[in-house]
Amino acid sequence: MTQGGISYFGIRHHGPGSAGSLVKALQELQPVAVLIEGPVDASPLLRLLASPDMKPPVALLCYPEDDPAATSFWPFAEFSPEYQAALWAVANKAALRFIDLPSAARLAEKAAEAAADTEAAEAEATDEQGEEPTRIQDPIGTLARAAGYEDGESWWSDIIEQNPEPGPIFAAIADAMTTLRDGEGSIGRFEAMREAHMRLEIAAARKEFDGPIAVVCGAWHVPALQAGHTQKSDQALLKGIGRRKTTMTYAPWTGPRLALGYGYGAGVVAPGWCKHLWQTRGQDDASVLWLARIASVLRAKGHMISTASLIEAARLSRALAAIRERPKPGFEELRDASVSALFNGEALLWKMVEAELLLGADVGEIPPDTPLAPLIDDLQRNQKAARLKPEALERELSVDLRSESGLFRSTLLHRLNVLGVNWGRLTDVGRSRGTFRERWMLAWQPEYAVRLVENLVYGPTIEKAANGRLTQMIGAAATLDALATLVQSAITAALS
Repeated sequence: MTQGGISYFGIRHHGPGSAGSLVKALQELQPVAVLIEGPVDASPLLRLLASPDMKPPVALLCYPEDDPAATSFWPFAEFSPEYQAALWAVANKAALRFIDLPSAARLAEKAAEAAADTEAAEAEATDEQGEEPTRIQDPIGTLARAAGYEDGESWWSDIIEQNPEPGPIFAAIADAMTTLRDGEGSIGRFEAMREAHMRLEIAAARKEFDGPIAVVCGAWHVPALQAGHTQKSDQALLKGIGRRKTTMTYAPWTGPRLALGYGYGAGVVAPGWCKHLWQTRGQDDASVLWLARIASVLRAKGHMISTASLIEAARLSRALAAIRERPKPGFEELRDASVSALFNGEALLWKMVEAELLLGADVGEIPPDTPLAPLIDDLQRNQKAARLKPEALERELSVDLRSESGLFRSTLLHRLNVLGVNWGRLTDVGRSRGTFRERWMLAWQPEYAVRLVENLVYGPTIEKAANGRLTQMIGAAATLDALATLVQSAITAALS
């Protein structure tokens, strides 16, 4: 784990067990510098994570100025090891920086790869031509299967997240990843460039700082960062790397957006459970507190949950963990015990509370002086152009569709409705003076900003995001009525 004054900490992104072990290791090491896997050009923003006004989950956003649709995200949760490493570095006055490829280079490489893929498709190239070797897609799953587990989540939870005595965990993870990578062969060009850049940044930090240095990165990268590569070879690999002018900022994020089920590749299965593990770390009654939370949610929904049922659920969860040879009940055991003891065996009732419990409903906050996210920035530009000021109190707005300004206002409000941002509620269409007039009731709510951030996955501008979301909704429409309604929304919002 330690090599030439550099200590490497291979973590799992958004793993509460990794975060706890990392904080403990940093406290013991007392490094003078903390280097974190992340876009190096965002290093000036890294210390903002420790701002008192920064409330995770938040995400670092990066998008090219010439193509905001190519936005990249780096989310941070309270239980993310990278977030905790940043807090530790700021609190202990250690140098703090990212070391991965700059976001500008990353975006340029992605654009180049997309162009190359298009050219290959047009040329009808064979699958073998230009194909890069791919790395193991699920290294944790590979280790889990070798240990006799069916999935990586359960194995990682037992060994890392809920293991009361994990031991020298970072050294063990590094050894395991080294074994996996030794049997894999070469990796793709982009991954090789990333690791070359991180090695160069680590070498520069070694020359700059006098004292121990901590490197926090995904466990998969540790063997490559420790490997003996010359600076000359790494520099040659990065020669001619693309550049694009980019903009970076933070934006509020949400708990569910940290989940694998929402398409986030580095996400976790149950962000709500991970947060619970982090907040109850070191406590023996973590499973009991989770059951109490389940009972609280059920009672809020009108279900009668007795103390006796909770006691039985706790007993059953421990029995299930013992049968499954797990050190402690995980959320699977607590779920199964709850279905049996609290839901009378009705699994459908669990579905009513599953999302609230496992995904959570957390919404992050960012300092007021943080640059705005793309969609919010675009909305403010549109609000100024439409001369519509957001106000908390409800007010009426009459729009004349015959005028350019009236049509612009109507289009903006309809597009926001497509995004679920119901700033304006249409109350009267064409009841007077023909069909050229709309009557809206406007009232701005703070959560609309959060909904805009959530819709960034569809595009960086109001128009593009509304187009993307409506396209997805049309694809999922199950009835002709629903499809007709969505087509009408496309027409009124001037979407293609």
